[in-house]
Amino acid sequence: MIIEEDEHLNNVEGDQLSADQQAIQCSDWEKSQDADPVINRLKVLMEEVGRVAPNTVQLRSKLAEVKSLCQHWNLLEIIYGVATQTMRDQTGRKT
Repeated sequence: MIIEEDEHLNNVEGDQLSADQQAIQCSDWEKSQDADPVINRLKVLMEEVGRVAPNTVQLRSKLAEVKSLCQHWNLLEIIYGVATQTMRDQTGRKT
């Protein structure tokens, strides 16, 4: 679980979050992802091309790992600077 904003922690009762969830804030996730060459390249690509999946020409020079992640393009989103994979339940609601 990614806490949407670091300030959000101030509004949540301590027992609602595990110690791990309290320790991992968005800014930590963003820094870690930016340091990872594969996820960083994926995030840059997502910002460059937007919601439309990249074509084969755009992917030609990318790492195999980035290409693999792009297979799930329609599920990927950047939320508060963090690349996330979203899922939808049967009603279409994001989870």
